[in-house]
Amino acid sequence: MMKNFSEEIGAAKLDAAVGIAIATLSRGQQLTIFGTRMQAGKKVSCHSHSEGEEWYIILSGKGLIYLADEDKSTLTNQRSHFVTKGDVFCIHPHTAHQLVADTDLDLIFLCPESHLSTDRLMFGDLC
Repeated sequence: MMKNFSEEIGAAKLDAAVGIAIATLSRGQQLTIFGTRMQAGKKVSCHSHSEGEEWYIILSGKGLIYLADEDKSTLTNQRSHFVTKGDVFCIHPHTAHQLVADTDLDLIFLCPESHLSTDRLMFGDLC
């Protein structure tokens, strides 16, 4: 079933663990497509996943993605990258990540549904 980001984002539900509202846009066999709209200054809580990749597509706005390598709950190799409209990138398993919106930010991310429930390890802020 086809869904429109702008129409579905209004029905997004808060994911309290990471602090953003998420709309489910489409389900596949291995990945689900989710959308979120972040207000300027908002950030996703830092977390990692042990299985599966997480793909991001920035639809509008600007921000920073903070990353660190995770090994047995220890974070190393912290780094950050600016993100802007049109950017596409992949977060690999065992990579802690935290997105911060510099401006209002619309994005789509694709990942296994377990990333929003059972496969999530939380950390303190990287920023």
